[in-house]
Amino acid sequence: AMRDVAMRPRAIAKAVSHALAHPTRECAGALLVDARAMDDDARAVVLAWTRARLRRAGRRDDASTTRERRGDDATRDGTRDEETLWRCFADASERATRSGRAMTTDASAGRREVMRALRRAAASRARAVDGETLRRAFDALTRDDGERRGARASCEECVEVAKSAMWDEGNVALMSAALAAAAAAANAQPNKPAPACVDFEFLWSVVETWSRAGEGDARRGAKEACDATMRAFVLHPMYARAIPNLVADAASAKKQKTIASTDDARGAGGARSSAPGFICDTIARVARAAESMDVDALRLAPWVLRATCEQDANERKPTASSSANKSSESVSKDARALFVELFEPIAAAFVAVPTGGKGERRVDEDAASALVDALVGLLDIAVDFTIYSPLEDEGRVESALQAFVTSIATVVKTNEVRDRGWSRVIGALSTLDLRLVEPHVKVMLTLLLVKSRDAREECVAVTQTMIKAFAEMRQLPEFMESVGEVVIEAMANGEKVNDALASEEVLVAFQDAAKTVPLRQTPDLMVICRKAFITAYDGDEKPNGARAPYDSLDKLARVLQSALGTCPIDAGEPLLPEAQACLEGFSEDIAQRLHSHVESSPARTGALLRAYVPVASLRQGLSEVADATARDSYFRSESVSLSAIVRHLVRDSPRANQEHENAESAAIGCAIQRVNNLSRLRYPREDVSPEESAKAGSEIKSLLSACLKLVPDTLTTSYDAPDAKTEAWKVLTSTIDLWYEQATDARILDYYRCRLETDIEGEGALSTEEEDKFSELVVTFKPWVRAIASVITRGAVDLTRELKESLSRDDDSSAAGRCDVLEDIIADCVENKRQGEAACDKIKDFWIGPASTPITDGFGKNCTREDSAALKRIRRAVDAAERLHYRAVSETDVHELSIALQIGDCAIFNAASLGMSSAMDLCTRVRSRSAFLATHDEDSAMIVSGLITRGGHYLNVTNLALRNMLDVELASRLIESTTSAFQASLVGSALKVKAAVYTNAATNVARLLDDRFMNEDSIERNVANVGGAFALSLVESLFAAANVVHTEPEREKYGWVDGNPDLDEEDELTDEQGDAIAQFWDAPAVMQVRARIESMILDMKNGLENGEFKPVAESVEVVASCVSAAGFILAVSATTLDYSEAFHRTCDADFVQNAIAVAIKVLLDTSNELSSRGTSRLVNFIGAACDALKQTGPQLTSEAHASLVAVLMFTYTRGTRALVDRDGAKSATPAADLHESLSLTMSELVYGAGKRPLTAMYDACVDAFKTTDAESRRAYLSSDRLDVSLAAPMWCLMNLVKSFHLGKAIRTAAQENVETVMDACMRAMTVAIRVPNANAVVHKLLEITTEFARLGPRCEISTRCVSRMCQLPSVACASDAVFDDGDAMTKIFCQACELIGVLLKSRKDHLRRAVSGITVACSDLLAALRRFKASGASAAVMESCAGKLSFVYESAEASGLDRYCTHLLADAITAITGGGIGVVAESALKPGLFALLDSSGDRELQQLHAALGAGAGGARRVVFAALREEHKHTHKFTGRV
Repeated sequence: AMRDVAMRPRAIAKAVSHALAHPTRECAGALLVDARAMDDDARAVVLAWTRARLRRAGRRDDASTTRERRGDDATRDGTRDEETLWRCFADASERATRSGRAMTTDASAGRREVMRALRRAAASRARAVDGETLRRAFDALTRDDGERRGARASCEECVEVAKSAMWDEGNVALMSAALAAAAAAANAQPNKPAPACVDFEFLWSVVETWSRAGEGDARRGAKEACDATMRAFVLHPMYARAIPNLVADAASAKKQKTIASTDDARGAGGARSSAPGFICDTIARVARAAESMDVDALRLAPWVLRATCEQDANERKPTASSSANKSSESVSKDARALFVELFEPIAAAFVAVPTGGKGERRVDEDAASALVDALVGLLDIAVDFTIYSPLEDEGRVESALQAFVTSIATVVKTNEVRDRGWSRVIGALSTLDLRLVEPHVKVMLTLLLVKSRDAREECVAVTQTMIKAFAEMRQLPEFMESVGEVVIEAMANGEKVNDALASEEVLVAFQDAAKTVPLRQTPDLMVICRKAFITAYDGDEKPNGARAPYDSLDKLARVLQSALGTCPIDAGEPLLPEAQACLEGFSEDIAQRLHSHVESSPARTGALLRAYVPVASLRQGLSEVADATARDSYFRSESVSLSAIVRHLVRDSPRANQEHENAESAAIGCAIQRVNNLSRLRYPREDVSPEESAKAGSEIKSLLSACLKLVPDTLTTSYDAPDAKTEAWKVLTSTIDLWYEQATDARILDYYRCRLETDIEGEGALSTEEEDKFSELVVTFKPWVRAIASVITRGAVDLTRELKESLSRDDDSSAAGRCDVLEDIIADCVENKRQGEAACDKIKDFWIGPASTPITDGFGKNCTREDSAALKRIRRAVDAAERLHYRAVSETDVHELSIALQIGDCAIFNAASLGMSSAMDLCTRVRSRSAFLATHDEDSAMIVSGLITRGGHYLNVTNLALRNMLDVELASRLIESTTSAFQASLVGSALKVKAAVYTNAATNVARLLDDRFMNEDSIERNVANVGGAFALSLVESLFAAANVVHTEPEREKYGWVDGNPDLDEEDELTDEQGDAIAQFWDAPAVMQVRARIESMILDMKNGLENGEFKPVAESVEVVASCVSAAGFILAVSATTLDYSEAFHRTCDADFVQNAIAVAIKVLLDTSNELSSRGTSRLVNFIGAACDALKQTGPQLTSEAHASLVAVLMFTYTRGTRALVDRDGAKSATPAADLHESLSLTMSELVYGAGKRPLTAMYDACVDAFKTTDAESRRAYLSSDRLDVSLAAPMWCLMNLVKSFHLGKAIRTAAQENVETVMDACMRAMTVAIRVPNANAVVHKLLEITTEFARLGPRCEISTRCVSRMCQLPSVACASDAVFDDGDAMTKIFCQACELIGVLLKSRKDHLRRAVSGITVACSDLLAALRRFKASGASAAVMESCAGKLSFVYESAEASGLDRYCTHLLADAITAITGGGIGVVAESALKPGLFALLDSSGDRELQQLHAALGAGAGGARRVVFAALREEHKHTHKFTGRV
């Protein structure tokens, strides 16, 4: 009966009641399964029955429960499906609560029995009920329905449920809910003692659960519930104040040994006698945590302190009535005492080192970690609650902290310290008060950098903090002295210094700190650094197998390099005498120790060089001193040669073994520094003699030759690549701009080649920034381009050889022979790389063969060959070539690169034909780059045109490959790249050869066009005709380039210049230009192409009319290409009309009509199958046809004009819907290319049209808005998105208003229809503000209105219309408006403000009658700002919106609203009073408020001051006074500068 959905609810309830009156197990089970599908009456009956069953289950005695826990199921209730019973109870209870119906039984009747059944189910080991189901049932039992104890469980019951659920992992959710409910019940009755069931065992179980909770969502909820429970019972308001005394009693008992047991303690009186036993036992365990190393107790100790401090802070918050009686202290004395009692034993345990051995305890890692966490947690709490203060009366906290620091210093001397946790402890102490650490900084650094084995990141963070703090205290020299002493002692003891000391972050911290050193303190810093380093160098370092030799010395040298390298010196003044003397002495010390560098360890020599770099930098000083330094020896000693040292330390080959990489990098750094200094003497200067310049050049050459040993000889591809991860290589490669002038072109070319070829995976060995630097350096640009070309050519050779070897193994003699031929061709091209024509002839030999052999068969198969290393090298070089800027092309000879790209094209195409994956994708990129060079370089254009247009083999082979390719997207990109190269070769050719180039191109295109359409792939087959699309794309490119057949490429000596006024000016038309275009038009090959296009258009038109040709997705793109080609032909014809009549060439009228018919038919019938690019082509043709009709006639009739407008609006809507549905775009606009094409074509239709067609366009848009308003009142709305359905009308309106200045008819139509348009916009906006995903409609309507308002006196409108415009911002930002996100909110609000500002500036004559609309709109915008703030808008949104509203106020002041500005000011003050719009928005709004104050007179301001005092308790008057004061001091001009 229940499953019969046709039965009425009352009948269902009756059936349920009958079934429950005589229940059977089977009936009950079936009944409970369908509980969710019942109505309220039936569910009430079921709920009553389930309660009764659960009450009977809960009446069992404790013995039964005990048996259940043992797993004895003999006493189970008769209902077998216990899970179903509990689930039904939970579902019925939840739905009864949602429906708001009262329970059919008393809410409190039997609740205890049901709760007891719940505890039994939770404690059962049989796991018959899921934990989540029990949690839902518990929520139903404890849910408060408005009665005092009707449906709310007591604290005792919740605790008992928690105890039952605590032992089972599956009942985490139930346990969390029960604990949270128990805490809530306890907090609800703060004056009631804790229930008797709360004992130490339960509470400590809660602590253990809290301590060991993980990171999962369920465990996170359990941790929060345990935290609430501990706060409710441990920090019970009746006993919370006893906690500090309990801790003190436990500590005293431990010290005096007077309390033997817990029972004796309870009878001893004091704090323990007033607190429950579970609190006493818990606090005692916390107090003994450090002694017993109890992990849970250690974790609880900081929690106890923090919770106590938080409770104390809440109690001490001042109120209006008691603020005068509150103490000014941050925390109470009890909190400080609690901190001391907890801190002292934990700190003592941390200092005492636990060691393993007989009779000694061993601490595991968890306990040690918990001890550190507890100590750091206590120190952090002391910082958060300002527990520590040197000004406190008793000083117990300070004494405890100082004793802890002193004990640390004592223990360090014994060398028996723990090896973990010091970084966190020292960091916490430094944060608490650095004065605690300052007297013992050496001890702390020893622990941090030598003794500790903490994580590197932790040590780095603490070291940075200490450096910054000592720098702020002006004690950086003392800190550096301590660092030196620590490193010296570590070296003497054979201990390792932590790598954190030489980390990049710490070295940067030293640099920043050194910049802040006072100028008079600089000599002290230099003296300390010198003493520390020389002492460390002269001392002996014990060997240690765990580190490299003299590793600590190198770290100290790096620290000194960072500190001294940024020492402050007074610019323009010589160094202080003390500093100068220190530098001279430092130089002598280092020079003396470098005398025997050959016998000394390279590591020690490298440390000397690293420490000397900042010394040499400081010695250079001013320009005169720098010249003297460059003329002198680097080490101020002729007996020590830097070149010899560098040659000794730098490895002989890039891959040679180098044990001392730090020394090598230091040597290269010194060499680079010396080269940079010597370069001063290489400039053409009068004060530098030729002998000095030659000497400097010789030393530079010697140094660079030693450093560039790391750069391999790359004449062959089998060289040893350098290790790019070494520090020496990084130092060398970061200074290319310093040594390029002195290095030879061959070495620079080797360097560039190895950088490219060692980065074949593109994983960062050569960054984009480096490539940009290579391209920007004019001198290095030539070898950079040569390196790119070299890598492409070498990669092509290696790729061809690899393929040939592979094919020879596979016995493919034909393909192997082709690779052999290609290898010979590449070798000949390399020899003729400076002769473009000869290289082209060789490359054409490769394309001739494939045109007659089955080379392209591989494109129809799946790629099976993996990318080889050679192909990866080519790809990496192409990446670099793609980053070349066009302005740099003129700075070098790209002839070699262009030939290399053509060679790479051959090799990659051959690899793709043999099935190598991703080769064809790289081929498209190579051809695109060839097009780029052909566009910007004349020689490259000649190379590309000679290859593509002569003979046609290149195009034929490409077409054959396209017809066999499986990847349609890849085929499309290949067509695009090939046609772009084809067009670039035509446009970029020199004027003297353009006629021949264009003729050859037309001949090849005509041959290709006939072959593709007449012989094989007929258009009527409705199949994917990629070859036909390629041929038609070439036709488009041919006629697109025809418009510049008579002009030279627009190039200058320094490359193309964007926006150059000389290039933007139109050249004077001459008969020579007209003759060139006419000759192109009359060429036989061009006539053949035009005839073929006309024939194809006619066939398509006839096929569409009689139904024989129905374009589908596979062939419609070819139709679009054909129509687009007709459009370019029409454009060339229109261009000839600009010249003399003798050169006029026109298209046949039937051809144009047929093409228009085909374009419209395809747009209307097959727009879903068309891509955005194909649609753009058809739309562009319509625009070209309209443009041609304007020149040749006849004029479009009103019907024809309306039809074309309708086609464009239909296409706009379809394109918008396609983009939204396919890509999920938020903005309801077509693709960018389609939108541009539609806008240009619509402009052609608007310009020159009469008043009647334009009025029809306005009417169509208004009708669309009215239709939307009418549909919003219907019961069933349209399923189409509002922004999609209104996209085309809004776009049409925007085009109309943007074209206002183009003609008289456009202006007249706008003036006659503007009021109707505004009414329609109001209707549409009223609908759009309440519809989701329609914010774009609101924004666009505001934008249209703004454009109409901006026209000003040019477009006369009535005051009523202006008033309607003023209402639109209020409607757009109404209280019931729906905003999709913060971005939409900002756009709409800002556009509304823009509209009001434009009205104030452009419609001043109408504001006398419409000023009330302005004030109301501004008031509504302020109200919207307040709503934005209340809804949680971000600061960026509030700032943008308020800033735009400030613009409105400034416009109001400039428009002369006079006394009305005072009304605007009053509304603004009311809005910002009480922080209504937030601090950020208020700050952004102030410029506008100041403008309103400027426009208001003293009388108006006095009246406003009086009026503001009436409400808000005077708060508005206070805000107004503060605003006037700020305006007076920061904004108002008083006549003084």
